[in-house]
Amino acid sequence: MAWMIAAAAIVLAGFFAARWLLLKRSVRVVHRALLELEKDIGQNRHLQLPLPDTDLEKLLISINGMLDALRNERMDYLKKERAFQEQIEAVSHDLRTPLTVINGYLALLQKQSENFSAQQQEMLTAVQRKARKMAELVEQFYEFARMTAGDVDLQMEALDMGKFIRETFLSNCLLLETAGLDVETDFPDHPLWVAGDASALERVFTNLLQNASRYAEHFLRLALHAEAGKAIVCFENDASGLSQEMLQQLFDRFYVNDAARSQGSTGLGLTIAKGLVEEMGGTLEAMLMDEAQPNASATVRFVLHMPLLSQSVLNSK
Repeated sequence: MAWMIAAAAIVLAGFFAARWLLLKRSVRVVHRALLELEKDIGQNRHLQLPLPDTDLEKLLISINGMLDALRNERMDYLKKERAFQEQIEAVSHDLRTPLTVINGYLALLQKQSENFSAQQQEMLTAVQRKARKMAELVEQFYEFARMTAGDVDLQMEALDMGKFIRETFLSNCLLLETAGLDVETDFPDHPLWVAGDASALERVFTNLLQNASRYAEHFLRLALHAEAGKAIVCFENDASGLSQEMLQQLFDRFYVNDAARSQGSTGLGLTIAKGLVEEMGGTLEAMLMDEAQPNASATVRFVLHMPLLSQSVLNSK
């Protein structure tokens, strides 16, 4: 009798051990499949068991149902996002031509303004300023729509980062002087070569300098140096009322704080700059050096990293 009980116990133990091993294997397979799906939820596939298992069947049905719902939501979002981008690009494109014509007529009026009264001259200057601002906003919308649609055709070549930031700085000097900023620069005399698109890199620097001219309180510090195989550009300025929470939103599209809203900002300048930098293989980040206290300013630093080209690559070009 004892041997029968022992035999039954061994059989049961073997059964549960085999059952446990099969269950463990099934869970392992499902886990691997979930990890693969996590990389791209858009994959049009369902989870399957290596062997029939009624205990996991209902769970997989629920998971596959949720996967289908997530895929449908993702596809709906992508369709709406694409339609939104196309609308922005179409409207921006349609506005560019009449704005060019308006600015052309204003330029002709400016040439004939010698006989204008002081009031007429003031009105003409105001209209020119508003027309230039509108053209800038339309251009930003157009660039943003193209960038988010992946329609940016970058012409990558070897560029001297120092030369570019010096030239862009000089072309924006008047803007920075008008803002009344105390500007300090620290650029190396020797070239720092990176792979980039000339117009895209100029747009990045221009957007960052324009951002400083709008929001810096007293100073702007520009510096360029090489470190760990990268060219690093720092834009540092003080700004009022900037918190860590606000810092996380600076690169969000259409993010506009109260100060920016009063200046007619689109909230796209930093978004475009970051997107273009990443398209060129670099990074752009913002960090708060010290958080603003009530009725005081904080110091914010924008840091751009671009991989340096090796001498062997430069010699081959």
